[in-house]
Amino acid sequence: FRRVLFRSRRVWPWRYPDFMERLKVALLAAEVPAVSPRDLRVTFATLKAEAGCPMPVLAELMGHSDPMMAARYYVRVNAKALRDGAERY
Repeated sequence: FRRVLFRSRRVWPWRYPDFMERLKVALLAAEVPAVSPRDLRVTFATLKAEAGCPMPVLAELMGHSDPMMAARYYVRVNAKALRDGAERY
């Protein structure tokens, strides 16, 4: 049994090696630095949080039952958000 990374819109799930191969091809075509699936999850979570997505919704979108899991391990605060927060509060 191979690990399932996530389900695609098609019937079958994407397997980790299949995803990594597609990601590698896409990154080369876009001429961007290498990233990992975790990097993509962190970026997704951070952008959603910065846009005001409530943590319970973000946790659900990421497949976590505990909103603190998403906040603790995936959401990063960038320098602009820190400056804005310091000025606002």
